[in-house]
Amino acid sequence: MKKKSLIISGLITIILGAFVFFDRNPLKIELPKGRETVLVCFGDSLTAGIGAPEGKSYPDYLKNYLDVKIINKGVPGETASQGRKRLKKDVLSLDPDIVILEFGANDYFRKIASEKTKIHLEHMVDSLLDRGTVVFIAKFFPENSILSFIKSKDKKNYDEIYKELSSKDNVFLIEDIWGESWGTPKYMSDTVHPNEYGYEIMAEKYFKAVKDLFEYNNLLNENHP
Repeated sequence: MKKKSLIISGLITIILGAFVFFDRNPLKIELPKGRETVLVCFGDSLTAGIGAPEGKSYPDYLKNYLDVKIINKGVPGETASQGRKRLKKDVLSLDPDIVILEFGANDYFRKIASEKTKIHLEHMVDSLLDRGTVVFIAKFFPENSILSFIKSKDKKNYDEIYKELSSKDNVFLIEDIWGESWGTPKYMSDTVHPNEYGYEIMAEKYFKAVKDLFEYNNLLNENHP
């Protein structure tokens, strides 16, 4: 009887252990308590909200979904190199808990070698990680290879860069920020920028990617999708 009880106890322990293992979610990270949580959206025109009226960028829409302080530090036309130069002043000085990093489109359009873009992105990621910041990196191009503006060879190079950077602890890749908005006239203000409706879709894609982190820390707004 005693032997049977030990066997049953052992099985229960194994089952519970397996449940905990498979239930692991890398976004279940406890954010600092006792102060307002700060999220900085750092990037180029897709972060700044070019193509939409003021107050209709994706960070503006995110404010409706998350109970945190959201700061938009998007600058139109910037490359990863230019973002790196203002990282300390515009981002690190704010002591953010989370940063969404969105750079690369202007590097691509200006034909800057992806290897150079990687150097600047990695510097920014490592600088943020050194501060204990949780980092999300967003791909700037749509996943649909038929409609995408990026060539297959270049897409492969950027995919490798994003994959390598997101392999670091507390760095997470946002695979698709466009959803149905890319290439759909009613959601676009021009060939590369969304309009206010497109940015709303973009915000929902961002939200889906970060939701688990904020839910775990009880920081979701009741108005979230």
